[in-house]
Amino acid sequence: TLVPKGTHPTTELRLGVQVRPGAQGLEIARIDSGSLAERLGLRIGDTIRSINGATIDDAADVPDAMRDDGDKLSIDVVRDGSVVTLSMRLSS
Repeated sequence: TLVPKGTHPTTELRLGVQVRPGAQGLEIARIDSGSLAERLGLRIGDTIRSINGATIDDAADVPDAMRDDGDKLSIDVVRDGSVVTLSMRLSS
């Protein structure tokens, strides 16, 4: 896949989002309708800093972080300059 100069490729996550590298984590570029991310309350422009307590530096960190807690998902994001924690129970 070719990526225009000066842009970054995005990565599809199981959350139902596309992200791009940000200064403090992964910035959300798109949220799929009906996705886990939408139900959790993530917004375009949020920057994911941690998932289930694991620091997220790049997309490769996400799969392991999402496996940690089993039935609960907790995500810390930077939104409008403040850290916000979003969490929900996952159905088994």
